[in-house]
Amino acid sequence: MTRVLVPCGALGLGFNRAALAAGIAAKPDIIAIDGGSTDSGPSYLGTGTSKYSRASNKAEWRDLMVARADAGVPLVIWGSL
Repeated sequence: MTRVLVPCGALGLGFNRAALAAGIAAKPDIIAIDGGSTDSGPSYLGTGTSKYSRASNKAEWRDLMVARADAGVPLVIWGSL
């Protein structure tokens, strides 16, 4: 059995840090999260910008990198354009 921890639906949406800690305590094999997309509508697609703020993405990325290091597992962030 492979245990996959998915903190939320997409990077930048926000996630509960206590829930992330509980997920890490459950000893996942991998942490995975959708990196977001620019296809949330013509404005985002046309300007090539993210739907979520750069600041929230960076903060969540940092938290996930720390969680990944603590757990000693890979972090996979995927996305589409």
